[in-house]
Parts: sequence; structure tokens; C-alpha cells
Amino acid sequence: MIDPIEIRPAARAANFKTIRVMDRARKQVVLRLVDEEGRGIKLDKEPVNAPAPRPQFGYQTSAGASTVGIQLIVSGGCWNGNGGTTDLGLDQNSDGGSSGGPIFVKPGKVIAGSQPGECKDCDGLVEFLFESTDFVGAPGIYLCQIERYVTGGYLVDAFPAYLYVEPNLRFSAQTAGVLSIPEIRLALGDTEVSEVSLLDSFEFTDTEIAFAARRVVDHWNQTPPPVQVYSYNTFPFRYWWIQGTMIELLKLAAKRYARNRLQYSAGGVNIDDQNKAADYLAIADGMQKEYDDWFKKTKVGQNMARAWSSMPIGGSRRGY
Repeated sequence: MIDPIEIRPAARAANFKTIRVMDRARKQVVLRLVDEEGRGIKLDKEPVNAPAPRPQFGYQTSAGASTVGIQLIVSGGCWNGNGGTTDLGLDQNSDGGSSGGPIFVKPGKVIAGSQPGECKDCDGLVEFLFESTDFVGAPGIYLCQIERYVTGGYLVDAFPAYLYVEPNLRFSAQTAGVLSIPEIRLALGDTEVSEVSLLDSFEFTDTEIAFAARRVVDHWNQTPPPVQVYSYNTFPFRYWWIQGTMIELLKLAAKRYARNRLQYSAGGVNIDDQNKAADYLAIADGMQKEYDDWFKKTKVGQNMARAWSSMPIGGSRRGY
């Protein structure tokens, strides 16, 4: 069995995680849903404080299982033009709907360890089998939620995550669309662990990269003038998207180093290995100046382009 991704409920989530899949490709994803103490939740059993016929907490939804169950939902309002499908290529659930657009559901299978060699400690394990038809032509970074239901279809836990749908070169060119996590790592020099002499792991997690990439698009969309709004899979400025993502990650690392810095001595040796915040901020600030200059010029250029129009002879006024 593949290594599971450990994830906590939304109310206690200190380890927001990322589920990576590829556009138009099959993949098995195994999650371990744990409680606030890091113990696997017994998903095949009712919780101790299960809802009564008239529950005082949680809510009932017809999309929930009639017994205990797990499902993954993705919310979004973008349509890809295919009748009855969404931007993820998933059939719209008849019960789906939210303020952010339709909700799309993927049922999960609780792994109970009943098969020989399946697992020894199966508490909290749930499997999602994604088919090649689940994601059709929509690479992007999406918010998703893994939901736990009990008898009656009552939602008792929600586990937040990013769903990172990476491009498939068989169907889309890498010159457009969402950035891939490996190319962001390459730009940062956060490459294979064996190539980094002083580190035994990647410096940035997949979730931090997803968060930073989304912030670049959010910054563009929420900075006036709102001349053009992009989604997390349509932002067209790939070079600057990578630059902006790196700036966000460097600032994030600087905050982490500043918070964790502790200078001490051991065996006559002075240790200050977390004293990197200033260096990271200096690199980020140097990149920020160039990025801000591009950002301002591009916003102004798009705004000015919308101010011009023409009046063709015998026709109606139109803008360029």
C-alpha cells in the first residue's frame, strides 16, 4: 500500500495538506484521518458522540452516506463548456451546490484491513481511486474537503486540503496553465534531497507551494483596477507567476526562520543554524522590485487598452 497522507479535521488543522493528481490520469490516493492527538480515527464505527435523531450539532445532507462513510468534495463555479460537467470534468452531483458554485463529490473507501497484507494499523485510512475521466482538461489548484459522515447522513468532521491537478503533456502544452510543483522547486533550487548537502528534506512542502502560487493570483485579482480576473489555472504570465511564487515562499521561509531562531552553545560550539531570515528577505526584496515594476506596468497597460475604442462607419461603437 502506498504511504498515506496524514490529515486532521478543519477545527484542529495544523497540517493543511495537498493531494496531487494529474489531468486525465488514474491515481490511487490514500489518506489517514487523525484526531487532535494524532491517532487514526476509527472510520468504520460510529463516534462516541454520534448525532441523535434530532442532532444538536452537524448538519444532514442527502449527499451523505446512509451509514458511516467518507467522501471528497471540490467546490467551484467554472464550467468548461461540456454539458453537465464541471471545470474538473466531474459529473455534477444532483445534490451539489454552494455559494461558490456546484459541488462535486468523489466517494472514498474505508480501508478496514480485512484483506491479508493490506495493513496492520488501518485506523483512519481511506482510499480514493481517481479515474482518467475525473479530471478533464482543467489543471489547477483547488480547495477540497474530505467529509466524514455517520448514520443518517450527518456530517461530523471535515478535513481541508488542496487538490493540485497538474498538467498532462499529452493533452496540454507546458507553456500555459497552472505551474507544476517540480518546476517551482527547480526555480528555487529546492531540488532532490540528495543534491542538498545541508538538508535531509525539501525546504518547502507541496502545500506551501500551492498556497504561494494561489496568493500570486489572489494578489492580481484583488489589486485595483480589476481589469482582468484570472483563476488558478488560467493566469497567463508564467514567468512572473513563478517569480511571484518564489517571492511568497522566500518570505514564508524568512518568517519561519525568524520564529524558530535559537542561538545556543553545545560542546564549546556556537549553534545558530536558523539565522537565515535576513538573507531570505534580502533575496525576496531584490526580486520584489522587478516584480512590482512588471505588475504595475501590466495593470496600467490593460487598463489603458480598455479605454480606447473605435466607431466604424455604419457600425456600432466597440472597444479594443
